Amino acid sequence: MAMGSYDIGMTIKIPFQITDGGIPITDVIPKIDKIVTPSGKTVSGFPTNMIATDIGSGTYEYEYKPREVGDYIVIITLDIDENSYVSLENFTVKSNNSSGVISVPRAEHR
Repeated sequence: MAMGSYDIGMTIKIPFQITDGGIPITDVIPKIDKIVTPSGKTVSGFPTNMIATDIGSGTYEYEYKPREVGDYIVIITLDIDENSYVSLENFTVKSNNSSGVISVPRAEHR
């Protein structure tokens, strides 16, 4: 799911919700497994748990401050009843320069 576009320097909130048939699942904590930068590198410090924002609705978030301009890929994982699930999110970080010229490298799987 595309999260949108953000200016460099902003802290980005990566959201996630866990439900089953519209009913929140509250006994599982999703993890950010990896964040892949526009240059194709994996950000260090992962996996890490997401933070509950509203446990009653099964919503979580993770705050991340990107350091590069371009497209990012976020891999979120969770385990439910011995089954592993993966969700992909992506967002774009653009330059906030005054010239209006934006150079955006793309994150690609290697």
